[in-house]
Amino acid sequence: MHALRATIFKEGLILVKDKAGLGVILLMPVALLLVMTLVQQSAWQMTSQAEIRVLFLDEDQSPLSKAMAGALDRMEVFRLETAEPGTTRLQVEDAVATGTYKVGIVVPQSAGKAAHGRAMTFADAWMSGGGANTAVDPVDGSSPGEIMVYFDALLQPAFQSAIGASLRLFLAGVERDILLKALSGTPPGAGHKGDGEDPSGPETGMEGSKDGRGQHLLMVREAVPRMARSRLIPNAVQHNVPAWTLFGMFFIVVPLSGSMINERSLGVWARVLTLPVSPLVLLTGKVIFYLGVCLMQMGLMLLMGIFVLPLLGLPALQLGANLSLVLLLGVSSGLAAVGFGLLVGSIWSRQAPAAMFGAIFVVIMAALGGLMVPVFLMPKALQILSHFSPLGWGLEAFHDVFARGAGLRQVAGDLMMLVGFFVAGTMLSLVVLNRRSRQ
Repeated sequence: MHALRATIFKEGLILVKDKAGLGVILLMPVALLLVMTLVQQSAWQMTSQAEIRVLFLDEDQSPLSKAMAGALDRMEVFRLETAEPGTTRLQVEDAVATGTYKVGIVVPQSAGKAAHGRAMTFADAWMSGGGANTAVDPVDGSSPGEIMVYFDALLQPAFQSAIGASLRLFLAGVERDILLKALSGTPPGAGHKGDGEDPSGPETGMEGSKDGRGQHLLMVREAVPRMARSRLIPNAVQHNVPAWTLFGMFFIVVPLSGSMINERSLGVWARVLTLPVSPLVLLTGKVIFYLGVCLMQMGLMLLMGIFVLPLLGLPALQLGANLSLVLLLGVSSGLAAVGFGLLVGSIWSRQAPAAMFGAIFVVIMAALGGLMVPVFLMPKALQILSHFSPLGWGLEAFHDVFARGAGLRQVAGDLMMLVGFFVAGTMLSLVVLNRRSRQ
């Protein structure tokens, strides 16, 4: 019994003396709890937390388009930004293709006038006894105003469907209002509600907000623009394969930091430093080896996405035409992961806290970087922190290539940040190791 008490007391003393290890054991789970709770809570309350940036281009400048802008602006889930004068439809499309805005809406010129003209044509046919099923065309040959809605390639289908349904519901009320006013002889724009409500009125025999042939007065066409007009189809596979590839790469911190700590504890690092070789050369050898391991991980994950996932009924991963850019992304991400591993391995002196710190910190960076929940669903504070996550940089670059069809110019900024993170981590590791060697 005395031996048991002595053993327990001894382990307690060891843990208490290792203040850094004790701090990791107590504080890192707390940090993980805080970050994951905040991230997931925003997903549960997406209607109040999310703020989807919408670029609205009003080429019509009619009561219809102004009512639509007002209705969208009142919806809490949107942050409506009106396009500057002179903005073209192509510029709106490019802004959505690059991910600057999640949604772009373009109301074409004369959309309100065309809808009213069609309504008046139908009203004339109705009054003349043609009935609701009479096929009529506008006298001026105009077609229904086609409102364009552009979605970011990475906006989840559930959001796309919800936004499209909300817009069509609003337009249904506007169309019925236009038809009722046409039947009553009210001039266009007079007394327009503009709030998206379904105007109430007498039964007219029409199906909702459609004309005599069941066609809408206002058409909505949805599109997903991509950089360089890529043919890649965004889906869950295009998101998950690069996301969890990055996650696996950064877990190289566990074996890499363990190897460095073992070398120092066994005296191997001190003996190697007696040789006529620079510590930078020694670290370069580790970088090359573990970068190779990261690229092997990436290759395995890509092969899984291309060949194995389709066997399970999922879409196959599409790498696009620029395979060299995919490889460059893999090298840059692998270097960032190795730089993080070098830094952790040089700072910590014991394997257990180093492994725990590295693993939990990778999970935190993954959560902040958008691997688990899209960044735009997070609270504002976490959205700001997401800009400092190397996993977020890598994921954004992979998304640009895999889903948006980006080229080297579009992802150059993320690549430079990943490589810069590697250089900073390696230099700090050298500083810490040199200080340890002098001590």
